[in-house]
Order: sequence, then C-alpha cells, then structure tokens
Amino acid sequence: MLRFFGLVLFLIANVSSAQAATKLFDFVARVDQSNMILPPGTVFSGQFGYDSAATPTQIFTGPESIVALYESDSIFVNVTFGGSSYRSQSAYAGVNNQYAGTDEDNFGVNGSTGRFGMGLQFNAADGNLNLYSNTSLPQAFPSNLWQGPYLGGPEYDDIGFEYATFSFFNTTANQGFEALVLSISPTVSAVPEPTTWAMMIFGFGLIGANLRRKTRVAIFN
Repeated sequence: MLRFFGLVLFLIANVSSAQAATKLFDFVARVDQSNMILPPGTVFSGQFGYDSAATPTQIFTGPESIVALYESDSIFVNVTFGGSSYRSQSAYAGVNNQYAGTDEDNFGVNGSTGRFGMGLQFNAADGNLNLYSNTSLPQAFPSNLWQGPYLGGPEYDDIGFEYATFSFFNTTANQGFEALVLSISPTVSAVPEPTTWAMMIFGFGLIGANLRRKTRVAIFN
C-alpha cells in the first residue's frame, strides 16, 4: 500500500513539474495600418508557448548584447482572424538581452504554418532594459504595454517603454499585416494538456495492473 501511494505521489509530482515548465500565453492585438489584408481597427487573438526549461541551441555574444536561439518542439505560435486559424508547424524562439546603456531587450517567436509561404511572428520588447536578465526564456511579460498607435520598426528604438507586435505574412501571395499587441497574459486552463492526460492515464494504468496482479496472487495463495 505504501508503494501504491508512493507511485501516486511520484506521478503527481511529474505532472506538476511538466505543467510548471510549459509556459502558455494569450495575446490580443489590433491592426492600426491601412492597406493590409485586415481593415484598420480589427482586433484578434492568438497564443504562443514554449518549455521555459529549454536550453539554448545557440548563443551569440556581441559588443552590445547577448543573443540566445531556441529550437524545440514545444515552441509554437497561433492566431485566429478572418474566420480562420493558423498554427505554426515549426517554430523557434530568440532572446536578445542588450547590455545596459544600449538599445532594448527583445523576445520573439517565429513560425511557419506549413502552408507554403505563410508565417507568423510575435515580438515583445522592453525599452527599459529590464525584461530579461539573462538568455533564459521569459517567465512573464509586462502588463503595461504600449497601446498605440502602431509604430514602424525603427520608430520603436530607444522609446523607453514596453511594447509587442504580431506579424502575419504570405510571401506567395505577397500579403500580410502587422499589428500592435495590446495585452499578454498567462493562459488559464483548468483542463490538463493532452500530454498530461496521457501521462496520468498511463501511470494509473500501471498502478491498476499492479493491484490486479497482487489480488490474483493473494487469491491463489
């Protein structure tokens, strides 16, 4: 019986650690620009995630910053707009930690949807240089993001506040849009992820099989 409860606690601990390492974030964005595939004022939502315990695939150290690149099956970004959903089939993440006195810290997730020429890009930056303290993937994001209007890439340099953007591009059709991310929040889910369910079912199946085996042994003895 002690072994039974020990195995239960072991499974719960492993499930909890897996959930703690997986970071999921929801975001809401708005299209501000004209001449895009979505009209100005369009608000849409998306999600991105990664295993925060992942280690960098590559690290580059320069005179002004240190950059870490991550490649992992856990990294993804998806978005829903115009009645369609798009999810990255392959994605990578990057952290750019600027040294004090230079530009801004950046985090990004880039992904290909698996449809030829289509890609998704999420980017968050902190002009106050305190978003990242090292090359680790972020555990959280600022809640006081810039609310607009949308600015072009170079215009964000040295502005001194937190902001985030999302881009969708279809190089085959030469279409796309860029949007201002209004909010980023941790995904709230009371339902375990599919991988967590699989782990729990498998583990309790082993426990049940072990108990049945002991019952049969007791009967025959």
